[in-house]
This record gives sequence, structure tokens and C-alpha cells, in this order.
Amino acid sequence: MKYARGLMLGVLPSLLLAVEADPLTDPFGLGGPLTPTPVAELPADSDDTDDRVGTGQFWFGKRVVVDTWDIVSSPFDWSGKEWAIAGAAVGATVATGLFVDRHFQDESQESRSPDKDRWSGAWGQLGTLYSIGVLGAAGAYGWIADDDRGVNVMIDGLEASVIASGILSPILKYTVGRGRPNHSGQDSDEFSPFGGDASFPSGHTTQAFTVAAVLAFSFDDQPVVGGLAFALASGVGMSRINDNAHYASDVVAGAILGTWVGYEVVHYNRRRRGEEVERSRRITDASVDLIFDSDRKGLSFTWHW
Repeated sequence: MKYARGLMLGVLPSLLLAVEADPLTDPFGLGGPLTPTPVAELPADSDDTDDRVGTGQFWFGKRVVVDTWDIVSSPFDWSGKEWAIAGAAVGATVATGLFVDRHFQDESQESRSPDKDRWSGAWGQLGTLYSIGVLGAAGAYGWIADDDRGVNVMIDGLEASVIASGILSPILKYTVGRGRPNHSGQDSDEFSPFGGDASFPSGHTTQAFTVAAVLAFSFDDQPVVGGLAFALASGVGMSRINDNAHYASDVVAGAILGTWVGYEVVHYNRRRRGEEVERSRRITDASVDLIFDSDRKGLSFTWHW
């Protein structure tokens, strides 16, 4: 919660009047008009049915409000495939809470050592201000290399961070009210909605996966970038478990929330910039199938990367 407040107070006010004009010469649009920039219309034969986000660009503060609403209301427009993916994500979180949390927490605390704690403390910083540093480095690369994509990663990453870590995660934390494992007497199945406890979801993990998703989906033609980003973000989640600050299901939920928000923000802003006329297939090009025959019974999840 402290980090979320810092993000809101330190980042959002400085960007409230920002416009995305030329990403290289005026990335925040401080000298540009506060009007949308029209982009090319979708071709008539495009199969993109996601009309919740219009084309054109507008100031950062409005974009945060609009995109937050679109993300929260997006389930009303989901296809059956997207609902299946969401169901699998929720199911994975619940299953982790029921069957993994307590055992994994006990194992992680029994194996703690001073060396692991030092590693964990450093790694966990990737879920706080270090993640903003990564976005700043991407922006600096964009300016130096004259690459719009690097600057767009910074802009999209800041927006996604405000939405995921500054708005949605704190709301979920306060609403769910799950006690942290390092609180004496707390058990993994103890919840006190609106009671002040804030373990679910993990805020550090949410932030790390938000930035990782923005990097991965912005550089979706370079899988190594996404693979490295998600690997580093996973380390943040493991560090929070090692530090006895979160249960495994808190980490899973934070990873799902951050990835979802990061993906959606990149997609929305690509449409506004006219960079894509078809919805990215990185998440939606997936299938969930029931397997039920004489030899096998189960659920098959396939994601085409």
C-alpha cells in the first residue's frame, strides 16, 4: 500500500497533462495540443471486433481513466475463449491457495538463510522503484537509438503501472483483506474484507509482471525479451514468498493481474497510434479444450507463441 501511494503521488501528478505527440521529440506532449491525433482507419475486412478503445491519442490522465474502465468492464465483451482463459487463471489461483500455500510457505521458511535473504531483498526491488528504472532505461534507449518503440514502452509501462499497482491492486488488497503470513497467528485461509490486511494480491509481483508484460508484448517479435522479463518478474514473486510477506496464491494473482493490465494497455495504445489493425494474438490465440475419452480425462490449454 505504501508503494502504491508513492506511485500515485510521485508519478501520476507529473503526467496528468501529458499528451502523446511525437514519442521521440515530445514523448509526453508537453508542447502539443490536447486533442486526439487521427490515425488510419481499420480496413473493411479486418476481423478486429474490439471496439471498446477508439483510435486517436489523448492526454495521459484521461487515458488512465478510460483504460482502467475498459479493463474493468472488458469481461462484458469477452469471447468464450477469453472467458475460458480467465476461468483457468482463477482456477489456478484458487488451486494454489487450497493445495500449495501452506506447504510451500513452510518449506520456504525452513530453507531460509542469510545468503538467500540478501538475494531476495535485492531481487524484490524489481517490484518497486527498480521497475520504474527499467522503464526509464527503455525510454532513454528509444531517444538515443531513435526508436519509437523504446519510448512507447516507457509511456505504456508508466500507464500500466498506475492502473495495476496504483489502482486495481490496492482496491483488491483492501477488499479481500487477507492477512500476511508474517503476522503472528495468521493462517492462509484467514480473510477480513475491508479490515486493513493487504496480502492478496502481491503488489511487488503485480508491478514486476506489469512491466514484464509491457516489454514482452511491445517487443513481441523478439521472444527473448519477453522470456527474460517474465523470468525476472517470477524471481520477484519468489522473493516475496521467501521474505514471508506473501503466500504463493498472492503471487500467482499478482502475476495474472500485472500481465493482464500490461497486455491490455499495450494493445489499447497500439490502436491509438495506428500501429496495429488486428488484435494481438499473443494471449487470445489460445485454446482450452476438455479431454474426455477412454484413456485420458482432463483439461488441455494451448497458447501459440
